[in-house]
Amino acid sequence: MVCGDVNGDGIPDQAVLGYRDHLLILAIRRGGQPRPQILQFAIGGGVQQGFCSLPVTLRTSELVCDTEEGLLYGCKAGKGVVALSIEDGGCDPINLYWSHEAQAMLWWRMK
Repeated sequence: MVCGDVNGDGIPDQAVLGYRDHLLILAIRRGGQPRPQILQFAIGGGVQQGFCSLPVTLRTSELVCDTEEGLLYGCKAGKGVVALSIEDGGCDPINLYWSHEAQAMLWWRMK
């Protein structure tokens, strides 16, 4: 589990990883919200929305909205706002950020 302000409201948010069948489950609970957002990723190579292998590591870092792939949709960086990344050491990491336009966590990875 990691904690940090993903949406810039000044309230710490929580993210936790779990596993079920051949899926990696990421639950993100924004501070003050009763229900988490659930994202699922495949485990096994060859899938854009997946990981090559286990184990994976969940990390936080400073949010940067301007990437090599371009500007992230609905992204608003600010002091103390964090992004999440999930890494397996084999495939490119999946990077996650809060989109103010979509009102949800979105993800991207290098192509």
